[in-house]
Amino acid sequence: MRQTPDPAQTNRSRATPPKRRAAAETRHAIVESTAELLCDRGASELNVHAIMERTGITRTTFYRQFSDPYAVVEQLIALLATHMAEQSGAWLREPSAVGSPDQIRPNLIRSASAVRPSARLLLALHDATGLDERLGRMWREQLVQPRIDAVAAAIRRDQTAGAISATLDADATALALSLMNEQLLLEMVCRNEASPEEYARVAGPIWEAALFGRPSKATTR
Repeated sequence: MRQTPDPAQTNRSRATPPKRRAAAETRHAIVESTAELLCDRGASELNVHAIMERTGITRTTFYRQFSDPYAVVEQLIALLATHMAEQSGAWLREPSAVGSPDQIRPNLIRSASAVRPSARLLLALHDATGLDERLGRMWREQLVQPRIDAVAAAIRRDQTAGAISATLDADATALALSLMNEQLLLEMVCRNEASPEEYARVAGPIWEAALFGRPSKATTR
């Protein structure tokens, strides 16, 4: 997960007071190490001692930044949620982007492409939700529910524009499609390493049938 520093970010950091910069760097190291631990060992072995060993920090230093390991996981989930929202297709990101059947597959490919780099971490986090109620709540509130809300809003926008039938229940349809999408992404793209195109080939006809009626031949190819 380590990345080459951005020169612009480096220049900004020079203007940051040393103590604040050191705290930010420590916090970043804790978050990255926690992500690595989740991928390598799973949530059941995540604890402050393991994070201390991975980062080389003291217990006091950890607690200056986070209240407990789950607070770190909460930040990881928030970062993933932000990234996935930013990489969503235009149908979800742009208020004026009225949908059509031919936009479904490109939007699904874009979503799957955004998931792939974090596939191991997403799997580790999702598997952990069954072990801890707090993690399950974080996953639902920060990753799943915002997507359901965005899909429902897009459906209502398209209903107003006349692109989707006004009789469609926007909330129920958004819930069904989003939960289906979550499981397909986890199983196909994350666990079985299917390509974004393969994922879109499976999910596309379901989305089109739900939103626009019978799927077109182009979507099912």
